[in-house]
Amino acid sequence: MVDSVARIKAAEALREFRDGQITNCDFEGLWPIYDRRDRGLHAIETIIWRFYDDLHEHRLTGEHGLSEESRFLFDRCVLFLHAEFEFGWPDDDFMQAGRSGGLTRLGLSDATDPHLIGLHVDGDDPFWPFASRREYEFAKSRQ
Repeated sequence: MVDSVARIKAAEALREFRDGQITNCDFEGLWPIYDRRDRGLHAIETIIWRFYDDLHEHRLTGEHGLSEESRFLFDRCVLFLHAEFEFGWPDDDFMQAGRSGGLTRLGLSDATDPHLIGLHVDGDDPFWPFASRREYEFAKSRQ
């Protein structure tokens, strides 16, 4: 299930947060209420949660700035939200870093980035949240 209206709103909030235009508090307020059957929105919401502090307001700049790999993740998430693809991964909840199975197959591998510790590349995973390189390339070509 794809909640197209909510995805457009989420993509805009995510882009503004990524670019340091809004704070984490603004981002939380702008994240849309969405149909929970859209597993892609849920997955992105829970993975992005790893990039901000619930207790202190901040932007993704300076000490909270994104690494190159994290920025690439944000870029892919924005692209995915504009695509009409169903979310094809088995796990869509990344709130708990220690959960087995979820974070170990996301397609990231930057042990120096505290947001990404425990994630690694395997197969087509570098294109998460897309299910494959083919989906990712198709979405990029339509951008």
